Amino acid sequence: MNAWHKFLLFNAKSVTFRKSFIVPLVILVVGTVGIFIATDHASNKLSMASIVASDITNNQTQKQKFINRQEKVPAALRKRLNAELEIVKNYNHGNWSKAAKNKIIINNEDIKTSRLSGDQDSAKAMQLENITLAYSVKHNAFPNTQDLGVQGFNFLGDFLNIYFPEIILLFLIFMFSPLFIEKYQGQRNMDKLIPRSLAFLDGNRLTTAIIGAAFAYLMIVILVFGIAALTHGIGEFNYPVVLEADKIVSTVSIGVLLIKVIVLQLLSIVVTMALIQLLANVTRNQNLTLLIATGLSLLQAVAPSNFSFMNGILQFLPGTYFNSYQIVNQQLSCTTDNAQLTFGFGLSVLLFYIIILILFNLGYERIIRSRNIV
Repeated sequence: MNAWHKFLLFNAKSVTFRKSFIVPLVILVVGTVGIFIATDHASNKLSMASIVASDITNNQTQKQKFINRQEKVPAALRKRLNAELEIVKNYNHGNWSKAAKNKIIINNEDIKTSRLSGDQDSAKAMQLENITLAYSVKHNAFPNTQDLGVQGFNFLGDFLNIYFPEIILLFLIFMFSPLFIEKYQGQRNMDKLIPRSLAFLDGNRLTTAIIGAAFAYLMIVILVFGIAALTHGIGEFNYPVVLEADKIVSTVSIGVLLIKVIVLQLLSIVVTMALIQLLANVTRNQNLTLLIATGLSLLQAVAPSNFSFMNGILQFLPGTYFNSYQIVNQQLSCTTDNAQLTFGFGLSVLLFYIIILILFNLGYERIIRSRNIV
């Protein structure tokens, strides 16, 4: 085993055996299971069958009133009630195709009503829902509830969209920050006592952090996908996700979308690890490093939704791409009116920052702090 691998193993052990690594990882795992249980419960309450169940009761009451008055039951009421009863029956028997087909019938009627009342937002939402329902009709695919997917691909997509920027990324910051700051003892760089170049040692630490953080992230991804797949199936790789747009409606398969999302999130993790190393070298203080790294990451992640004055430069901020799901489905591009917020541009920006940060980190001690003896 050469020196590089020995130091890599040493750094890996120094991180993984710490409470600052084990405790957040356990919290992430337990939290993931809890999130799935809550999502599954909410999805059952908001499923296609559950939503129309209350409407069935109301429509049956209305039908009975017409019968009691010996009046003809309106054709629209009979048509809607029959469709709703078909939804519940077919949904409960796993015939997703017929259930979705009848839901489209109801949606089409509600779209007409919404347009007549001037509620264009509701009409558009139902039109977009019809796109995914049409896929269920054609492929007899389980109709996952929007934002409450319970099958493998769908739950993973919702999980990475909601929890990566503010939760997973912050946990990774706390888990790997000690690796970069532990070399400083009383503001002194103890690496200078080791018969290896500072670039070698810093490069080894950064490699350890990147591999470790990527492994922890992918472990969570596998857990998220696995727990949903074991209970409700893996889902459909080609299940359509509607891309955000003002006029043109298009879709992308959730499998392709997730591949792009995971790529951007892995690159975001590399940027974050390199940033932590830079901050540790500059501040030589763990608390200050954690504070600045956390603050910068959060500010960049929430900038698209909270700081509209920055919309024109968001594409150049690496933290913008922490919101990778919203980048790939074009939601951020639509809401910020910034056409450069794309997967391809994000790849370029993140790779640029990775190269700059790595080069700066490897040369920092030798160039900027070269006058310091220790």
